[in-house]
Amino acid sequence: QPKDLSRNGLRLLGSIPSLRGGMLKKPAGDTIIADSIDSIRTAILFGDTDGEVSSVVVTSAVGHEGKSTVASQLAVSLARAGRRTLLIDGDIRNPQQHLVFGLGVDVGLCELLKGQTTFDAAVKTTPAEGLWILPAGRCDVLSLQALAGNRIAAIMTQAQEQYDVIVVDSGPVLTGPEAMIYGRNADGAVISTRRDVSRLSKVEEARDRLQSIGVRVLGAVANGADIEVRETPLAIAAS
Repeated sequence: QPKDLSRNGLRLLGSIPSLRGGMLKKPAGDTIIADSIDSIRTAILFGDTDGEVSSVVVTSAVGHEGKSTVASQLAVSLARAGRRTLLIDGDIRNPQQHLVFGLGVDVGLCELLKGQTTFDAAVKTTPAEGLWILPAGRCDVLSLQALAGNRIAAIMTQAQEQYDVIVVDSGPVLTGPEAMIYGRNADGAVISTRRDVSRLSKVEEARDRLQSIGVRVLGAVANGADIEVRETPLAIAAS
C-alpha cells in the first residue's frame, strides 16, 4: 500500500490506477492515467532538492511490478511536456519496450554495447513527437558481459549530449546487476511497486542495495490503485 511505502522511508512519487487487461495500456479520452503520470513526472523533475534530474532509471524489486509501464508512460509524458526524450530498454533479459511501441526486433542496446552498431543507427523514432527509443536489440551472454564494463557510461554520456531527458527501463534490482549499473550512470532511480504483488521487505531490500553503491533513489511509484478505468492500447500521440 502507498502509505506503507511512506512510513518506511520511501518517498511516494505517485500512484497509477489499475487497468483491466494488463498494465501496457492507457485509457483513450480519459485523463486519469495521463494526470497520474504527469504528477509523477513533476515529482521526479522538481520534487527533490538534491539536484537536477535529466536521467532516471525505472526499476523494481522483482518482476511483474509494472516498471516497463511506468518507464514508457513517463517517457511519453516527458516528451509531451516538450523535452527531447530518449527511452532506453535496458531490461536486456526481458525486453518489453519494442512491443509497447510496435517495433520489430532490430539492432539496439545490446549490439551497441558489443560495438556492432553506432548510437545513431540503434536509436529509433516513435509515433510520439519528441520521443525516441533505444530498444534492447538481440541480447546474449556477451551483452551482459559488455554491460558490466564501462561501455554503458559512454552510451549514457552520448545520450545526454543529444537529449534533454533519458529514461532507462531496467531489469529488477534483486534478479541481476543491471539496475545498479544503470543507476551508477544516471541521476537517480525510481522503484516501481504493484499492489498485491510487491512485498515491502523486498522493496526495502532493493532500495538499500541501490543506495549501498551510491545510487540516488528518488522514490517509489505505486501501481494498481483502487481506481479502475477501461483501457485501449497505449496512446502515444502528442497532446
